[in-house]
Amino acid sequence: MPDPSIVQFKGNRFAEILLKFPCPQKILMVTDGFLGFGTGGFGLSEFVGIVGGAGHAVSTAHRSGDPNATIPGAFSFATAIPAVTTANYDQLWLFGFSGGALADLEQAAIAQFMAAGGGVFATGDHEAIGAGMGANIPRVRGMRNWSTVPMVDPERHDTVVDPGTDSITQF
Repeated sequence: MPDPSIVQFKGNRFAEILLKFPCPQKILMVTDGFLGFGTGGFGLSEFVGIVGGAGHAVSTAHRSGDPNATIPGAFSFATAIPAVTTANYDQLWLFGFSGGALADLEQAAIAQFMAAGGGVFATGDHEAIGAGMGANIPRVRGMRNWSTVPMVDPERHDTVVDPGTDSITQF
């Protein structure tokens, strides 16, 4: 019986090739503030489970500590064990909530990770939510308006700095 993940893409030669040769990633997910890796409130446990279930190795950390994170204690990109390097991780996924800025040494560690070829995904919600982690990271800081967009219209899609031709998804 064919792999069901390939069947749904039957006829798309690019998807078929990619699915035949999976590329599992080592992902470090970091959050802060009220977000966490448990099941309640703003917990990311289900999301982490889905990404891990897709074959990726996921490590989790919280800047102030989270008993549900796989890396215990308050997390710092500058002093992390294992270190935030491309030898240990392929990607960093940052789910910011607080406005507490990363220290200069943490920003430098992330910049060095990116310069070595590591990927970074950084997000927050409306207004300045997520700016603590995302607003000062090279390249990331210029892709989103991290501070001045008020939460007034539910139809707005305007935190992306240059939304492209369709005003929503391209940047």
